[in-house]
Order: sequence, then C-alpha cells, then structure tokens
Amino acid sequence: MIQRHTVVPRHIWALIALLFGLFCFQGISEYLGASVRLGVVVDEHQTGVRILAIHDHSPAQKADVPTNSVLKAIDGHPVASISDIVPILKAAQSDSVILTLEKDGKTRNIPVTPGTRVNYRSLVLNLLMLVVYISIGIAAIKASSVDSRTRLLAWFSFAVALDITTYINISYWPGTQLVYTGSKQMLAVLQFALIFHLLSLIPKPAPWMKLHYMPAALYVTSLVFHLLFLLLGLGSVLPGSRLSELARFILNNNLSFISWGGIIFCILIFQYFRTSGLRERRQVLWILFSVVPWLLLQLSDLLVPNPSWVYSEWYALADKFTHLLFPVGVLAAIFSRNLLDLNDLLPRKFFYSLLAALLLSIPAIAFLEAGILISNKYTPGSGIWLSGLAMLALGYGFSPLRDQLIQVLEGRSWYKQHHLGRDLRQLAEELSDMNGLEEIERQLTSRLASLMRSQGVILHLGPDQPDTPARAGKTRQAPACWIGIENERICLEELELQHLETPLHLGRAGETNTLLQRLYQHGLELIIPLQLHGRHLGSLMLGRSLGGQRYSWRETELLNLFAQNISAKFANALLHSQLQFDELTGLYRRNAIMEKLERCISNFQENGQIFSIAMIDLDDFKMVNDRHGHIEGDRILKMAAAAASEMLSQEERLGRYGGEEFLLVMPKRDKEGAMWLCEHVRWALEELQKQDARATTASIGIAESREISDPHLAVPEQALELIALADRRLYMAKAKGKNRVIAHG
Repeated sequence: MIQRHTVVPRHIWALIALLFGLFCFQGISEYLGASVRLGVVVDEHQTGVRILAIHDHSPAQKADVPTNSVLKAIDGHPVASISDIVPILKAAQSDSVILTLEKDGKTRNIPVTPGTRVNYRSLVLNLLMLVVYISIGIAAIKASSVDSRTRLLAWFSFAVALDITTYINISYWPGTQLVYTGSKQMLAVLQFALIFHLLSLIPKPAPWMKLHYMPAALYVTSLVFHLLFLLLGLGSVLPGSRLSELARFILNNNLSFISWGGIIFCILIFQYFRTSGLRERRQVLWILFSVVPWLLLQLSDLLVPNPSWVYSEWYALADKFTHLLFPVGVLAAIFSRNLLDLNDLLPRKFFYSLLAALLLSIPAIAFLEAGILISNKYTPGSGIWLSGLAMLALGYGFSPLRDQLIQVLEGRSWYKQHHLGRDLRQLAEELSDMNGLEEIERQLTSRLASLMRSQGVILHLGPDQPDTPARAGKTRQAPACWIGIENERICLEELELQHLETPLHLGRAGETNTLLQRLYQHGLELIIPLQLHGRHLGSLMLGRSLGGQRYSWRETELLNLFAQNISAKFANALLHSQLQFDELTGLYRRNAIMEKLERCISNFQENGQIFSIAMIDLDDFKMVNDRHGHIEGDRILKMAAAAASEMLSQEERLGRYGGEEFLLVMPKRDKEGAMWLCEHVRWALEELQKQDARATTASIGIAESREISDPHLAVPEQALELIALADRRLYMAKAKGKNRVIAHG
C-alpha cells in the first residue's frame, strides 16, 4: 500500500532556519549583555526611570540598591530614559559605576559592579522549547492533509517559537527598544488571533466563522487595533491624554493578556455548550484544561503583590510551559477525533531522540549549574572542566537512553500499533471511492480482518436497513449474527444492539450474560456500533486476534473512530441502495441495471472484455394477476427474483427491467457461457413452479457484446441495440413454446 506524506514546504524550512539563526543571536546578546547587566527591572515613569524589581544574586542586590527608587544618573551622566543606561555602562572606564538614586525625596550614590553570569539555564530551556515548538509545527503541517485546522496550529507554534527566540537583551543594542517592544506586542496579537481563529473551528465552526470574510477581518482588526493601542500606551499618539494613560495602565498591569485569556475561555465555554455530542465536548475540554494554567499565570501578574515574581526566571519558565500546554491540548483533541497516529506526524527516531533530550536536559542543567557554582566559589576555572566532562558523559548516555525508551514504549499497546491509524484512514479513503453496498461490504470485511489480524470480520446492517441484491428474497437475518465454530449461527437478538453506543468487549471477567459468554467461546471478541446522528446503521463484529492477544484500548478507540468515519459513507450507500434497488424484488432498478450494462460496453470498447446479456420474461404472468390478484402476483415476482439470484455469482447483475421482465448482465461470459448460466436460471424457475403451482416458468433471450453492429454508436445506443436483440430472441422462445433459452436467430 502506498503511504501518502504531506511534504513540508520550503518556506517552512526557511522559517525554521531563521528561528535557529535568531536563537544564535539570542545567545550572543545574552553573552554580551551579561557584562553590562545590573540585575534590575526598570520602567519609565513621569518621574524618570524607576527600578521596579531586583533579581536575586545580582550586582544590584549585592549593593543593596532599593526598589521603587528613581535612577537619576550613572557616573554623573544623567539618565533620562531606559535607552541611556546601556550606552553609559558600556562607556564606563572602571569596573565599578556610581548609581545616583532618588527615593522619598532623598538622593543616594551607590557603587555597583556591573556584570552577571550568562544565564545558560535559560538558553538551554529556550533551545529545548524551540525544538519542541518547531516539532509541533512540523507535525501539524504533516497532519493538515487529514485535518486542515492543524495548519493554524502549525502557524501558532511557529509564532510562539519566534516569540521564544526574540527574548533578547535588546538594551545592549541602543535605539531598537521601540521597534523591539512593538514587534513583541504584534507577535503576541498574532498568537491571540491564531488562537481565536483555531478555537472558533473546534469542534465545529462557530456562527461568526461562517462569514467568508471573517478570518481576514479577524487578523486585520486585531493587528490594527492593537497597533493603535500600543502607540497610545507608548505616548506616540495623543500623549498625556486619558486614553494614553489608560492604555499605559493596561500594558503595565498585563490586562491585555488577561482580557485575551478571558475571551478565549468564553469561546471554549460557548463551543462546549453549543456542542451536543459527548466526544465533541471532550474535545473542547482537552483544550479548556490546556488553557486554564496559562490564564491563571496571567492572573498571578495582577493578583500577586510581589512584582519581582513577574520578572523572575520561574515566571518566565512557567510562561513557556503553559504556552506549550495549548498546542499539545489541541493536538490531543484532534488526535482523539481523527485516525492519526504519532508515526504520521513525527518520525519515530526523532520522537525518541527528542524525548531522550528532554529527559537528559534536567541532569544537564544540574551539572552546568554545579560547575558554575564550583568555579565561582572554590576553584576558578575548574568548573568548566567538570561541566564539560559531565556533558560528555550525558552525550555518551544519549543513545542508550533512546534505545531503552524504544524498548519500553514499543512494548506498550498505544505505540505498538503506530501504523494502525494510518492504515484505517487509508481504508476509509478507499471505501469513500466506492458506490456499491456489496463492494463496500466485501472490501471492508476482508481488509479489516487483514489489518487487525482477526479470525474474521462480519458487517451486519440494522434490521431496518435494506437488503443487498445478494440477500434479496431471503429470510431477513437477525439484527446481528456471528458464524461460530462448525458454521454455527449465533444471533444477538436479546442485546438490542441499536442502543449500543460504545464498543462492546466480550470475554471480560465477571461476564454474566450467557449469550455473550457463548459468543466469546466461538471466537467473537469485539462489537463496534455504526451510528450517524444517533441513528443505528449496524455493527462491525470482530473475531479474536490471530496472535492470541486481546484488542487494546488504543486499537478499540481507533476502530471506533474508523466506524464513525465510515458511518456517513454507509448512510450514503444505504440511501443510494434504496434508490438503486427495486423495493419489491431487491433487484436493480431499470436505471441501475442499465448503468451496469453501459459500463460493460465501455470495458468492451477499451479492453475487449466480452460480455453477454439476457432478457428474462415470466411466462403467462398476466394470468397470475388476473386470477389471483396483484398481491399474489407480487409474491410470485419476489420468489422468482430470489430463485434467479441464487444461480448467479458475485459478478452477474440482475435487474427488474419492467413488470415481470428482467435484464441479466453477465460480464466475462460469451454466448456459450451465458447459455449455460441461463439454463440454470430457467431450471430454478421451473423447480419453483413445481413447488408452488401459482409460480411460472420463464423464457430467455441472449445477446453477446460482439453482436453489436456499429461500435461507433454512443454507448446508450449500443445498449439499446443489445437489449432489442435479446428481446427479439426472447419472443422467439415464447413463440416456440415458452420455458426455453434462445441465443441465436
């Protein structure tokens, strides 16, 4: 079977290269900025540059720099704005600088030695988060062929990855503060718009998304509105006005993020209550639970009285991980509603390598911190060697750890069947290209038994569904029957499967239903309902696995999703069946059997595949209606159709051409083969008459595809020519005494 892959576009690879380039620039900025860093968080107020918070173990903390003080000057150079600080520190001639601070009307001069250690921990975590988000983005791009909503998730993941790589010590690059702040804010707005758009489509489009211009309006409105809001907050538009003060207050207190979180939360609640299906509601809950931690973190910015919490490394770390929960929640929600497997999204080795790297990152950071601590406090210069040796040891442990993960996880049932979802999805796509109910049933049962390595698969349509032609005229089966050992038929009449909403496992411990126990002993293990909008269509019945293992919960879930995916196809096939087959006899209607005939003619023209047709007419059928009434005539017609169908193979097609006249299409049969088959049909109807005196015999006329006089005629005209020839021979049979087959003349 050919597996179709969604190729990652080149512009995505270019974006990924840009992200890693920005990360390298982030590392350079961190290294350069560490030499002039004081360890303070500042903001511009009307009184000047105010120190809001001080980082732990920073030069400012060691020098006892007070918070909420205004920085007036550095080494006598006045500080009018934040952009003045770094140039003055870079130009300082000595290791120590004098900070002139004002607080409560008092001025103090405090000597401070700039310079902090490079925050390797943050860089390592940023790199890991960057790899995770890029991986999610690539996985979402690959899944976009199955679910188009994952493309939005991909762009959100890349937007967050861009956000991570732009946590740059921008103060080291004077003159870029305004551009940097504006770009970060616009990036945040883009993330919000992507989330709004994505959540408006899960589990189904919200009413406002049905407007074709809504997606474009959403992004344009969000960006324009927030750009205006940002310019107001920075004082670039209407400086000193109340609107400017309000915008600045919202920016300083993180109220914009909190309001965004509230809007997202309201959308999820709306989607939850407007969705009636249990599975769709669970899909929304997946995402709701992934959004709540991020919203609580944003609220902590407003509720926690200590401002240093917001500027701490722990807050930054929590912010990154709560961001990560959202795409994971969306992937889990979509994953649980589609026949997607992890192997469809990420290569197995990459997945295990990423997991091993995440596990090793914890001891890696610990060794790195220990090396820095030893180097600073005990033996300067030796810590780097200790950290290097430790990292080398972790590098050697990477491959064994990955191999161990493969050994452990591959044994788990949820990952062991990593190809099953893909194969079931491909089977569902193949079934969607088929029209005939018989063809769908045959392909479904054979392929599914092969995929599941099952002893057998049986499809049972509900008792209110129409019979296929192969079952026409036969006694209707019970709602669901299993063919057990020694071809014993065991029916599930007492289970009322039309009320079964979830898969039913047989052979469970403590089972008291004797019929279920008996079915399990005869090889049946799993029953999957086929339902569409609460309507029971039928059931898929699976025998035990040939390997002896019971079906895992993951296999059962995938089969249940597969059944939901094909239920709509079965509903359409059943509707098509009702339109295609005659209600009384179960045979093809006139239009349907003519389609089969024209298809045979097309095959004959393309590859020379010979076929034959036969016109069958019940002898003296009008007398049955005249003597016994039309109800009795309908009974005889139904019996005749069933008797004739018994003689046919799966390739032959029998249709009711009109009244008591039938058209039989026989692919791959020449005139001699058609004569042999039609004699069996005639004999079956003759035997029926012996059993029921009111039944009648039949006269049959045959025509072969090579008897078409003009192959250049249109296909419908060739079909009518063959029917006319067979019809002429049919009346020859009647003229010669009826109850006979004629293929010549």
